[in-house]
Amino acid sequence: MSTNSTITSVLILGYIAVIVLLALGLEFVSRRKRENTTTQEYTTAKGKLGLWTTFGLMVGNVVGGAYMVGNVSAIYEHGVSWLWTYYAYWIGWTAMLLYIPFFRSAAYKYGAASLGEAFKAFFSPRIQLCVSLMILLAFMGGLAAGVNILAGILTPLLGISRGAVAGIVIVLFTGIALLGGMKGIARVNLVHTIMMVVSFITILICCLSALDGGYGKVVSTLDPSVFSLFHGERSMGFILGTLLVQPFCCVVSAFSVVGTMGAKTTKVAYKAQTMLSIWVLIFFLSLTIIATCGMYLWPELEPGSAWYSIAANFGPVVAALASCGVLASSLSTYPGMIMMISSNLVNEIYPVVAKREIDEKNKLKVVRVLIIFSGIFFNLLGLFSSDIVSIVTNAYTVWACCGLCLTFFLLWKRPDEKSMFLAMMVGIAICAVWVAAGFVLDGSLFGIPIAYAGGGGTVLALVLATLVGTKRGPSENYRKYQEAKAEMKAAIAEGKAE
Repeated sequence: MSTNSTITSVLILGYIAVIVLLALGLEFVSRRKRENTTTQEYTTAKGKLGLWTTFGLMVGNVVGGAYMVGNVSAIYEHGVSWLWTYYAYWIGWTAMLLYIPFFRSAAYKYGAASLGEAFKAFFSPRIQLCVSLMILLAFMGGLAAGVNILAGILTPLLGISRGAVAGIVIVLFTGIALLGGMKGIARVNLVHTIMMVVSFITILICCLSALDGGYGKVVSTLDPSVFSLFHGERSMGFILGTLLVQPFCCVVSAFSVVGTMGAKTTKVAYKAQTMLSIWVLIFFLSLTIIATCGMYLWPELEPGSAWYSIAANFGPVVAALASCGVLASSLSTYPGMIMMISSNLVNEIYPVVAKREIDEKNKLKVVRVLIIFSGIFFNLLGLFSSDIVSIVTNAYTVWACCGLCLTFFLLWKRPDEKSMFLAMMVGIAICAVWVAAGFVLDGSLFGIPIAYAGGGGTVLALVLATLVGTKRGPSENYRKYQEAKAEMKAAIAEGKAE
């Protein structure tokens, strides 16, 4: 084994060992303190997240391993215009600040602790079911991408088959999801966040230091189309559709909502969301500079491995940090997805479709069993496709259907439970077909991007159903939300709530 491979192997395996030991330690502490005794506390950390743990949980949601590898690769091959989906995500993560009152008021008045429970509070159990199905569909695609990312890192290091490595990855994701509950995952995510920052900032500094004449030389030397946001390889139609749909994925992002509702105070929720928006901006800007520096310094590199190849030019330690950054971004995201899937099945889907209740003790056992099942089943789906960026983009678009419905509800005020339910069902059906097609087709179904299909179908269904089936003026559901929001504000003003 070469020196480079040895250093990379030691750092990666060492990092994995540290994370596993940390997760085990947090599980021991939670048991000793008798925490996580209810399914809601175990799966959402309801009201127990401070500023940094809330921020850590949110970072785990927004940055997966596909972002580092896939985004640098896309910029290297197509230019910055290729990443409009992710620019739209940043707009959505920033806009989430405007939606915090909706989720916090649901938590205050109705004790809601998750995305589905918030919609149940102001609408109905069947709306809750729709939202939960959207989470399942989105995380199914997200987990599929995670297996591909980590298997790609670990296969050459361990020298065994990709299938065997995928098995190790599944055990790793599932094991971390089981330990410490959602609060434990949030704490571990802080370590992952630090590793990600060390990784991309180190590579950024190395790239800038290697330039002769500063970054201005990169800008003046490369083809102007590389830096063009509006005249690159993405059509204006694609950009417009992305901006109209993709930001709304983020305003109902399950992790961000759990962080928002799990934060100890409303002020903590606002601060953490603001920190997240700034962090993501720095992250994407750094990746753009790294990729374009690589294009200038090493134009012949293979785009698909550009992230690793650029780092390797600065020595084995930097190369190892590049792999550790991807590992950290993956481990910060996918265990939480597994937890969310299990929580949704037990806490939100089962109560709606089944008449028989489960007592709290057995419910906790069922959640843990489902974590194991979900970790195995949904991760295995990733072995059927290697197009990680398309998988994640298509899977997350289903959230946009929910986010668009919520936005129309808050701005228009007229949509009611029936029109919201119809629109969400249309969105779920369309996105499910497009996501399924994405596993077997090279491109979008019928050549129509999922943003147009899912988002357009949802909005059309909501508008028509509202105009035909509701009266003018605020709906009963909107008045219910306004009352909860007013009560929360009054309680905060009087010092009875935070």
